[in-house]
Amino acid sequence: IFTSALLQGLRGQGFVTNRNGYIGAYDLYEHLYLTVKNNVEQLGRLQEPELTVLRGVGPFPVARYNGAATRLETFAAPA
Repeated sequence: IFTSALLQGLRGQGFVTNRNGYIGAYDLYEHLYLTVKNNVEQLGRLQEPELTVLRGVGPFPVARYNGAATRLETFAAPA
């Protein structure tokens, strides 16, 4: 379930926001958390993906958004 949700998120599907052509780490995590938690609960189990963040690390892109332009844009942090 986790791997499927991860691949889905990296493809820009699900709850992942398009931020100037990039998928951010926090947006990907939010998608993973919601998708895994909901799908596992349907099986009568409990699993909640955890994100550990280092102090001083801001938003950063982890993948290009599906269908993004080929020209690199500035990665926009969530407002």
